[in-house]
Amino acid sequence: MFEREEKELMELGEKINNTTKPDSIDEYIKKGIEEGQMKKKRMRAKKLANIVAFVTLITSIRVSPAIAVVLSKVPGLEYIVNLINYDKGIKDIVDNNFVQPINLSEEHEDLVFSIKDIIIDSSKCIVFYSIENKGNHRFVNLNEMKFTDELGEGLKAAITWGSFIDKDMNIEKKLEGKVELNFGEETIIPDKLFIAVTLRESDEGNDSRDKQKILSSIWKFEIPVDKEKFEEMHKVYDINEKFEIEGQKISFKTLTITPTRIALEVEYDKNNSKKILGFDDLAILNEKGEEWARISNGVIGSSKDDYNETLYFQSNYFANPKELHIKGSSIRAVDKDKLEVIVDMDKNELIKAPDHRLTLKSISKGNEEITLEFSLITDKIMDEKHAYNVFSHEFKDGSGKVYNNKSSGTHAGESNEQGILYHISSEIKYKNPIYLKVYNYPERIKGEFDIKVKN
Repeated sequence: MFEREEKELMELGEKINNTTKPDSIDEYIKKGIEEGQMKKKRMRAKKLANIVAFVTLITSIRVSPAIAVVLSKVPGLEYIVNLINYDKGIKDIVDNNFVQPINLSEEHEDLVFSIKDIIIDSSKCIVFYSIENKGNHRFVNLNEMKFTDELGEGLKAAITWGSFIDKDMNIEKKLEGKVELNFGEETIIPDKLFIAVTLRESDEGNDSRDKQKILSSIWKFEIPVDKEKFEEMHKVYDINEKFEIEGQKISFKTLTITPTRIALEVEYDKNNSKKILGFDDLAILNEKGEEWARISNGVIGSSKDDYNETLYFQSNYFANPKELHIKGSSIRAVDKDKLEVIVDMDKNELIKAPDHRLTLKSISKGNEEITLEFSLITDKIMDEKHAYNVFSHEFKDGSGKVYNNKSSGTHAGESNEQGILYHISSEIKYKNPIYLKVYNYPERIKGEFDIKVKN
């Protein structure tokens, strides 16, 4: 179990730090670089509380005018407008008074950290916080938010939050952010959440993490959880519909709706000739054609194995549509015999690739890390908003020994060429050549499908 989960760790960010993952977890959180839209910045991830956590960092705020108007009319919740990436479920949650006010604060080292509000159900908990500077601090950021239960045990859940806040607190005295605690199948939601917060700061901005120091103080909070309020708030639809696109068989199994998200269970036929890597335009629609799209930041899905995964969508729990359809037309998929990329590290040559679109530009060997830079030609239209992290964090050397990479990232300009960076620690004594596993790639199968869920 442990080995299988580790194979999918860190397709986009740095390696997970300082937490032991239990062997019994059957669900791990999956990351989708194609949803992240990260440009010219290495992306990062954290793991907390005994589960593998993947982070898709927020690079822009997109708020619909309708949501902004609704939130602006709710006293004290206007700040949420600046923290949400357009999500219809958030509007419905606010409309239906599902936001729980907390308003707890602690001050250490001239910094006041406040838990302002939370949204919690059986799927996840969203914590809205603020940091206020009462001293001489400059660039302050969240370092860690640790969640434990009444016994001090870490929750079997994944935590995600947004990117580095590059704001000088000498000028802007108060920062606001949100953290999501994503529950898995084995998560036991406690009656009280105990939250321990650590912060980091630097005298410089521009994501200068290497120059940041972790503050010694810990801001602690105790939050009661009213589980009776949401334990029955879920709707489950058995779909069990199979369809086929270009010879590849896919089944939609079950749709579960809670206030914070929709979860769609998907199964891929083991006899498929291609590995399904992701859906381009999968959406849930009602009888009027109104769409609930995939969650695009934070946790976008989870996987049990190579053939079963759960995909997350914006929630329509409170909207309660008369009909529900699942529609799509484009799926990223690669032949199973083309999922391995081979690189000769001595000759700086690409021995094997999925196709001509992926090329090796350079290999740079430094004192601390080795950087492989690839070029990927993408589709100008289909991939306009995708930044591909092509490879899994795990690679294999010529002797068959398995290693983890140090980090990876993607940068893209105005053209359809993307730069893929893959960083390996210089301390690794690998045997040439190395084998990289393809995690995401702009190869597609196409065919329209419309699965009716609710009549």
